[in-house]
Amino acid sequence: MDNTVDSKKSMVIRFPGKSQLPKSPNVYSFLLILLGGLGMSLGVMGRVQAQSTDLYVGSNSSGQSTNFTSGTNAYSNTYVGYATNASNNRLTVRNANTLLTNSADVYIGRSGISNSMLIDNGGRVVDRNGYVGFDTNSSNNSVLVTGSNSLWSNSAAVYVGYQGSSNSLVISNRGRVVDSNGYVGFDTNSSNNSVLVTGANSSWTNRAAVYVGYYGSGNRVEISSGGREVDNNGFIGYQAASSNNSVLVTGNNSLWSNSALIYVGYQGSSNSLVISNGGRVFDSNGTIGY
Repeated sequence: MDNTVDSKKSMVIRFPGKSQLPKSPNVYSFLLILLGGLGMSLGVMGRVQAQSTDLYVGSNSSGQSTNFTSGTNAYSNTYVGYATNASNNRLTVRNANTLLTNSADVYIGRSGISNSMLIDNGGRVVDRNGYVGFDTNSSNNSVLVTGSNSLWSNSAAVYVGYQGSSNSLVISNRGRVVDSNGYVGFDTNSSNNSVLVTGANSSWTNRAAVYVGYYGSGNRVEISSGGREVDNNGFIGYQAASSNNSVLVTGNNSLWSNSALIYVGYQGSSNSLVISNGGRVFDSNGTIGY
């Protein structure tokens, strides 16, 4: 039994060397359902590789947890809360030298509600696209990236609310999220999603652009207490349907840095940017009501 596994009742599978897990996702689904029925969680330690397969934490069930605490763990896709009835499932990637790498995408709440991913204490997750709340039914899902050197790296995009609503991403205590484009409220049905970047050296880096309300409405980004968000272009309310989206930059050394342009209401209406209490926003040109 290892004390880094969160549950009081837990099974830890240890791989002292380089190991290959079975490629069938049914093996994981069966094991997680079995452990869930016993009120237990699954922990994996050691250098693990499982190529050309998917990781499911709560494929069609609720209350499952999987904890990676060391080694390299490789999959095609990761799903936390796959089906509509898959809720309150949790994935943890913890500690330096712990890596969850995906050749494709990560879904936190593909169709389910109230699922979560925690990356902390130097853990790393790598993928192509990251989705927090993928389907229209997928709400109240969350990701927390916290602690020095903790990283969620996406080669393409991060979607906080692809079609779902009330999903969240929190970056704190020197945690980092990196992507090409960041979307908070992508679809017209995607509302009330949020991103919080808080604490000195906590950062969200978008190599291209960030969209706070691409089609969606009522979405929010807050940068506070020395947090930083960096991009090329920033859009608050991108499409005509996107309204009442907002960005708040507040607190000393809090920064939203745009190498090019900021648009407050590119096509949408009633969108807002608030800078307060020593917060800063940099850009080459700022436009309100494009």
